Amino acid sequence: MFSYKNLGIGIAVLTLTTIGVTGCATNGSQQPVGGPTSPSNQTVTKTTNSTISNSTNNAPATVTANTTQNTVGTGNSTNSVKILSNQPNSSAHQFPNIVSMAMQHFPANVLSRPEVPTILATPTSGSNQLFYRTWDTTTGSILNYSVQFSSPHNQLATFMGSTFSGISAGDSVWLPNGMPNNAKVTTSSVDLTSGIVAKEQTFVAPKNSAKEVSSNSLTWSEGRWKIEVARTESTQVPTAEADAVASFLHSHFMPVPQTKGTIYVNVYPGETAQGHLSGTSVSETIKWQEGQHVYEIDTYSHCKNPIRTGLAMAMSMKPYSAGSQVTLSSRGSNASSPHVTLESVQVNANSLTLYTTHGTMQTAYTNPRISHGVFMVDLVNMSLTSGISVGKTYSKDGLSYEFADHGPDLTLTCHFAANPPSAVQTGIGGGDMIGFTFTYSK
Repeated sequence: MFSYKNLGIGIAVLTLTTIGVTGCATNGSQQPVGGPTSPSNQTVTKTTNSTISNSTNNAPATVTANTTQNTVGTGNSTNSVKILSNQPNSSAHQFPNIVSMAMQHFPANVLSRPEVPTILATPTSGSNQLFYRTWDTTTGSILNYSVQFSSPHNQLATFMGSTFSGISAGDSVWLPNGMPNNAKVTTSSVDLTSGIVAKEQTFVAPKNSAKEVSSNSLTWSEGRWKIEVARTESTQVPTAEADAVASFLHSHFMPVPQTKGTIYVNVYPGETAQGHLSGTSVSETIKWQEGQHVYEIDTYSHCKNPIRTGLAMAMSMKPYSAGSQVTLSSRGSNASSPHVTLESVQVNANSLTLYTTHGTMQTAYTNPRISHGVFMVDLVNMSLTSGISVGKTYSKDGLSYEFADHGPDLTLTCHFAANPPSAVQTGIGGGDMIGFTFTYSK
């Protein structure tokens, strides 16, 4: 039995990319590559409550997070993450902040060559809340990191990576055999989209069988990928689902496995919230080998289009480094940050945006707050361009603002002519923009 450690739980509320939809695994049922594991008794649980403003693809979104960390057996500690952003960071590959937040939970020994998706899941419920939970395997011949996503009520998707030592990584990449041993199976061929010809197998379970259920599957290969689309508890051919896979593979480039990769889609009877059978549900598992590493994507029925989402997540996987991570610690007023120059300010009816020379926006501001209807924020190691002056008041659209010196830093103060804001959300983007969006009481 591998040591499988539950490291963290988090929540973020955000608007997701239109292509992305993925799924999560339940605590205790997560299947790492190579065999089942269970959470160990020594667990660290980290809960993050976050709110991210709406965003379009590649547009910044805001996370306001409060983090409570509970360590079993060693007492409790509390940190406050003031403001984070869901804007993809400015490293070589751009990752959603929730991915970076999750990856920060893992020890270095399980991240020998990590890859993570840049596409996220969208729940069918329409909720814009996304939770994450992390696990890892830190000892033994298989080291593993795993991140699952969920909506407030349902599992959506999981991504994981495993490193194998002393055993073959390729042995863990296989398709399940859904047909009972020595079963009487009928076989034929089915034409799919894009010129694919799949092998069809149908098994009809004996009447009154307590152990076996009828099933139908379609299998084919594309390059080093082997694909199976199976329907359980029915002999109906899952042609539509197989066509969805074939169509995506025809128009997109998947990762290239070193020896083999597998795509398994399971179509099974759906259920209502009350447990009554209704329609169908779909899940997908994608695995591929790269040397001694195996990567896996799982999507579940409560994410939008789990087939396309799982494939899109796999396609979006990129190498990840510790330098891509967002720091989940409080920023104090003396936080260090590379020097930047404020070049311009843009004011709209409910927002104020600062444009600077290129820098590290995550550390370029601290302590955004509203007190007695006045908004203030400290700008760390920031100076003003020649067209903007300290102590001068600027006004537009009912908002007036001014800058004051605060040692090497600046303090921005905003006054509102009418209804003062009750809350502020902060977003960063492009390495040169900090935006503040105000929410007004009704």
